[in-house]
Amino acid sequence: MADYSKIPQNASLQLTSCAVTIPDEELEDFKDLLRLSRLGPKTYENLQLDGRFGVSYEWMSAAKSYWEREFDWREHERRINGFPGRMARVVDDDGEEYDVHFVGLFSEKKDARPVMCIHGWPGKLFYYVISGMREMIFLYSFSSWSLLFSLCSTFTTW
Repeated sequence: MADYSKIPQNASLQLTSCAVTIPDEELEDFKDLLRLSRLGPKTYENLQLDGRFGVSYEWMSAAKSYWEREFDWREHERRINGFPGRMARVVDDDGEEYDVHFVGLFSEKKDARPVMCIHGWPGKLFYYVISGMREMIFLYSFSSWSLLFSLCSTFTTW
């Protein structure tokens, strides 16, 4: 893949490199908590499979099992970190400062237009943004010199 990590010279914010790395200890703590958690009792409402009372006991049990036995956080980290991650400190209207983590593809064209995808759910990063970025690069063979715009997507703030 071409190098899309070169920050434009006219960037108005100080950007620092950032990668998502959750310590092994925190992942183990999460797995322990998940393993030790118990599902609530079966009730009339959660035995209904049509969703009218929310998620069913069956669905919740399957989801818990998936997270305990199959989910691989490290694979998700690799996908997130497959694009250049950056951190920017932004100041809100009321003067509060926030660190915003985002992934981005920066064009080296001087007249490239910035495009930012802002979303409320971290899963959107996987399903729409990263998939769309990869498809755009591989299908259309854009290089950092031929990319017509700089594309960024926020991931999380803290």
